[in-house]
Amino acid sequence: MRLAPSLLALLATTPALAEPKVLADLPPVHSLVAQVMEGVGAPTLLLDRATSGHDLSLRPSQAGAAQDADLIFWIGPAMSPGLAKPFETLGENARIIALMEQPETLVIDSAEAEAHHHDGEEEHADHDDHAEDHHDHGPEDPHVWLDPANAQAWLPLIAAALAEKDPANAEAYSANATRAAEGLATRTAEITATLAAFEGREYLATHRAFAYFESRFHLAPAHALTGIDATAAGPRAMEEVRHAAEEGVTCLITEPETSAATVATLTEGTGLTAHPLDPLGRDIAPGPDQYGKLLQAIAETYAACLK
Repeated sequence: MRLAPSLLALLATTPALAEPKVLADLPPVHSLVAQVMEGVGAPTLLLDRATSGHDLSLRPSQAGAAQDADLIFWIGPAMSPGLAKPFETLGENARIIALMEQPETLVIDSAEAEAHHHDGEEEHADHDDHAEDHHDHGPEDPHVWLDPANAQAWLPLIAAALAEKDPANAEAYSANATRAAEGLATRTAEITATLAAFEGREYLATHRAFAYFESRFHLAPAHALTGIDATAAGPRAMEEVRHAAEEGVTCLITEPETSAATVATLTEGTGLTAHPLDPLGRDIAPGPDQYGKLLQAIAETYAACLK
């Protein structure tokens, strides 16, 4: 059957349905969403490598991305309080999903982080049991992406939200999420094997940003300068870290925000060697591979520091 020229022209000029416009707040979240969207489209990363979301003013391009989005994935206000109001106003037409607030997410609080700080034997509670009562405690640690079990729980949630906005590609999103979860399970097993040799080995940290990773892989610092809120370290905290170094601890995990003066104060005259880590992986190129590379980089840094 031949189609009339006018109909052929119409079909040639009719645009295909566009994939949803998707926004992700931080590089690890962007990476997980990018994995689920692979082959269909690509999410936009809201916060670049220089910002974290704690205190920020959105640039016009960032505000425009939030205003145009159909879907917004973010950790939540505990991690990025500076985004709460912009999302409420600019993203009024988008479905906004705070991953930290999903019932599947394992969340630990500052008291638990301190418990792991003092007891390297303590392990994660069962994911499902913990998820049921994780809102019953004190201030919550927002670095939830550093437990790969949380990322695995988010992948099907991301796929379902995308499928709701874009039913034509539902199968692709689901298949991508399954493949990403399988790859993440393999990487988690490899990291577990790598870090098993260092369980119980004492080390120091400038910030309790890695409690999720430490708990998942059975690591715990002897002392940390600051808790999960990263408030300024006082003289007593500095003295505790220095004392631990004098007792023979040699590994110090730092963050990009740790000042050079603080690192110098802690390492000068001691056997401490500083190993910097960024929990956001801002030095890793954004994209589908960013999250896996971030986990691997953290594992390799701990192994190098503790050997």
